[in-house]
Amino acid sequence: MSIKKSIFNAAKKLYTGIPKIIPGYLGKRFCAESAESLVVIDEVDTKYGKLKYYCMGWIPLWRSQTLFVKEPEMIEWIDKMDKKSILWDIGANVGLYSVYAGLKGLNVFAFEPSALNTFLISKNIEINNLKDNVSLFPVAVSDKNEFGYLNMTSTELGGALNEFNETDIDTVGEGAYKAEVVFKQGMFSYSADELIAKYNFEIPDYIKIDVDSIEDRIIYGADKTLSNEKVKGVYLELDETEERTQRLINFLAERGLKLKEKRQAPYFKNSKFNTQFNYIFERAK
Repeated sequence: MSIKKSIFNAAKKLYTGIPKIIPGYLGKRFCAESAESLVVIDEVDTKYGKLKYYCMGWIPLWRSQTLFVKEPEMIEWIDKMDKKSILWDIGANVGLYSVYAGLKGLNVFAFEPSALNTFLISKNIEINNLKDNVSLFPVAVSDKNEFGYLNMTSTELGGALNEFNETDIDTVGEGAYKAEVVFKQGMFSYSADELIAKYNFEIPDYIKIDVDSIEDRIIYGADKTLSNEKVKGVYLELDETEERTQRLINFLAERGLKLKEKRQAPYFKNSKFNTQFNYIFERAK
């Protein structure tokens, strides 16, 4: 173990041991009140100004620190959008890209079902003063309106690999993505078409979909939306080895959204996620 790691662990042990040094309510209150003040606000310089991320836990900090290297194609995609464009971020996680797009001046609708992550998105919107640009909707997007469960493989802040609506399962995902379910969170889902037709959501110019396992249901539930010429582009994370991937490419092509490029950041090439790619679609002109 490195000296830095040893010092880090010692400091953490000392802090968490304060209730033993100061027993009773006072020691607990000290830790409780100081917890939020110890949260790191990570600042990232962007071409649109300084962006802040509320990093409670190591995963949100990792996401902030890898903003430009984890998925550079996402940054490039957002950078090409006109200001005031409407972006739907389906599977927003901690709002990493939602607030980046909001800082640029886009109108962002962030959809994220995990209560743990919606807390972080809310803080990221607040500390960046983006309440007029980024709107958070703590619901799942699928192919219909129904009540289900978000099966979560982790309750860590900023975590992922969750699956909506499979109720009687112990694991989610396949292959490298397979993980044990540790928590089930009740959740309602809506289709994109329903959100627009029934609840008067604005038709997006761009749609980003980065979820676990139900990409096809989201796409099929957006049939009318994707057929609308206002939708200029779709960004979709898919596994190239799955049979449904080509079906989704064909489905989007039939609605005028042609596959422009398929990319994977070097960050993932030698990882267990090396079959996962980002598929970027553009409306044929």
